[in-house]
Amino acid sequence: MINYQKKILDVYTEAGKAGRAIWKILSLSLADDMLSFAKVVCISIEADGVYLVYGEKTPWRSHFSHCRCYPPEENKPPSPEFVAGVVSGFVNEYKIAKAAFVLCLPRAWAMIQQAELPLAAKENLSSVISFELDRFTPLSKDNACFDYAVLGEDLKNVKFLLAVTRSDRVQSYLEALQTRNIKIKKVIISAFAIKSLIQNTYPKADAIYLSLRSNAYEYGVMENGLLYRSGCESKASEGKSFLEGITEHVTALSDEFIRNGRRLPVVVDADEAQINVLRNRLPGMKFASLNLDNKFKAPKQQKELSAVALGGALDSFRSDPQNINLLHRDNRAQKRMPWVLTAFLIAVIAAMAAFHFLMPLTYERQKLDEMDRRIRALKPAIKKVESLRDEAAAIAGDIQAIDDFKNQNDLTMNIIKDMTAMLPPNTWLTRLKITDKTVDIEGFSASATEIILKLENSQHFQKVEFASPTYRDPRQNKDRFVIKMELKTENNANNLQKEMKYDAKK
Repeated sequence: MINYQKKILDVYTEAGKAGRAIWKILSLSLADDMLSFAKVVCISIEADGVYLVYGEKTPWRSHFSHCRCYPPEENKPPSPEFVAGVVSGFVNEYKIAKAAFVLCLPRAWAMIQQAELPLAAKENLSSVISFELDRFTPLSKDNACFDYAVLGEDLKNVKFLLAVTRSDRVQSYLEALQTRNIKIKKVIISAFAIKSLIQNTYPKADAIYLSLRSNAYEYGVMENGLLYRSGCESKASEGKSFLEGITEHVTALSDEFIRNGRRLPVVVDADEAQINVLRNRLPGMKFASLNLDNKFKAPKQQKELSAVALGGALDSFRSDPQNINLLHRDNRAQKRMPWVLTAFLIAVIAAMAAFHFLMPLTYERQKLDEMDRRIRALKPAIKKVESLRDEAAAIAGDIQAIDDFKNQNDLTMNIIKDMTAMLPPNTWLTRLKITDKTVDIEGFSASATEIILKLENSQHFQKVEFASPTYRDPRQNKDRFVIKMELKTENNANNLQKEMKYDAKK
């Protein structure tokens, strides 16, 4: 029995998946991201160097063909001139100047925190956040680049995740790249790049993530495809080793979910040796390797590929409500449908209309002339048919009138016969009126109530009732009654006619 139920459940699950896939295809818009084409270069500034990755998106796949890692200068953050130089060399080497460029900043350069505002601010959330920015962060709107992602709302507040960084730091890199004819389209934070890669690798999975880079690491939490929390550390706290600091953060995040009855896996961006060390230090947790599980075809020089840079490119391939862009302070404006697609469809409709209305009329005239000729040839025969049809209708009307008259008389006689057999012997009628729908009787009887009961049980009558008060006639010593009733439905009338025919045969 259990196996039978399991098979039914499996069939139901597969049918649901197939139905969702079919609906996704049928409801797919021609302007959907799945059908778009894109070429992206992601420039990721990280603790151990500058990582570059070039990817191309087509409606059928996402492909990453080139990547490169440039170590930092003298163990310090890469300068804007250094980043501009290596990006220019990468672009010239692979001839990809027409690609869109995305700049991914380290998590340590930004503040990412949850905040709330009254629900009334939802309609103009970007302006309200800009006005209140100095209350949420140490920076004001004049010296900050920021963006936000809405996490949810309740009856009173709207909750959002705010990402902020210093505008002068971002501007210095943008200007250096602009001098090399490289225009940055989007600026994101590494935490959102990792989120995008995890989301594409483990769809709809909740997880704690951890990204290790030499003596720095990032950590955070993803729920329902949204980044809810993010943090980073560049060195261990006093009295603690590097691994102890990582273990402490991961344990704290995991314990918070365990208290709520959930146990989240830990997705790690690190090599296999580091993951094995974490497994030994945290034996009760489930670990997954982001580098091994992602299914995107990587370039041959995989050692120079960064998960953050890969995620930053994926972040630009698809629209996501939680995507951020520190260059646009309000990226929540309603997106317009691409006008090229609209213009193409309008042109196709106009061409079809022109073909329909402007095509030569000669052929249509010839068809009309041929139809007129045939109609004229058929007119004598049509007149004869119409004459015969009128005669047939008249005869049918006469036959119907005769049948109605006959059936009505037969029905009346049968009602009188049935009523005569039904009424008590000491009862007589002084008046009987039968119409198409009702029967009225008037007379004398020893018990008027007994007549009502007998008539109600008849197969011909319904709604039997006294039409006027009944009184006792002293001369006759009987009840004088006036009763009205209705004939039953057509089905009963048909049954009555059948009985009449049967009686006639007898």
